[in-house]
Amino acid sequence: MIISEWVGASRGLGYLILLALGRVKVDLMFATTIALAVFTLLTYALVDRICRRWLDGPSGPA
Repeated sequence: MIISEWVGASRGLGYLILLALGRVKVDLMFATTIALAVFTLLTYALVDRICRRWLDGPSGPA
């Protein structure tokens, strides 16, 4: 998703990273990258929790 924003978007985190890079705003680039990493970890944790709940079923692990 970030790569697609780099290619043709005019909004979003990927676009903001490229904008900061082009204007040599290193602090903005790192802040955006850290925000992206946090969102990635939260999404991973959410999907992991949903998958574990779905795969364990209503009776729990065996």
